[in-house]
Amino acid sequence: FSGSSVQILLRGNLAPTPLRSIHSRHMNALLRCPGIVISASRVRSRAHAVRIRCSKCGDASTVRSNSGPFGGVHIPQRCLGPNPQECGPAPYGVVPDECQFVDQ
Repeated sequence: FSGSSVQILLRGNLAPTPLRSIHSRHMNALLRCPGIVISASRVRSRAHAVRIRCSKCGDASTVRSNSGPFGGVHIPQRCLGPNPQECGPAPYGVVPDECQFVDQ
């Protein structure tokens, strides 16, 4: 969609769900909310628990945010596995499917 706009009209018999009644059980479900949309933006996610894995020895660990869910995450520059000398500098890579995210 390079610059094209799309309009979708959905029809159904969903009961309206008030905004203050939306909970985690509504995740991945289509909801009908009463009201008028006055602004919209893309969801920005931030990782608060990052799963990292050493590319050399396969050592894996979870690194948590150091100052709440919106704080930064410090990734070690040296391997924390059994033989860190063999892995070299900055061997860790992030495993996105095993991270925990929070919406901003």
